[in-house]
Amino acid sequence: MEKIHSKITGELLHVICRKEEISLRREEFGDSEQVLQVATIVLKEGEGVPPHKHLINKRNTDKTQEFVSVIVGEIIVEFYDVNNSLIIKTTLKEGDSYSSYGGGHGLIASEEGTKLYEIKNGPYNGKEKDKTNLF
Repeated sequence: MEKIHSKITGELLHVICRKEEISLRREEFGDSEQVLQVATIVLKEGEGVPPHKHLINKRNTDKTQEFVSVIVGEIIVEFYDVNNSLIIKTTLKEGDSYSSYGGGHGLIASEEGTKLYEIKNGPYNGKEKDKTNLF
């Protein structure tokens, strides 16, 4: 897992997880304070997660965090610092994913028919209230 920190504040901004790097029983992308909790899990045959449900807990958040996973195809992703300067540009392939906890990000498909999962905390208040373009 590649953890990308701000060159300005030192805070964790982005995490890249490549499919072939997933090897631990459980590995968290960020710490327990992040709004979006993401982890990889490796199970042996017969292992699982017992049936459960989540309790109601009031949570107050003031930022949106996002997780993207490549289902099919390939994307080129740019990750930005808190001052909108480019930190890294990289290619993610099928099975790879990233989380953005802060800073900016952008992506473009580099293969026809690319499919992604995008997950973020809600509710979504529309483009005008939830995001702004960097450039």
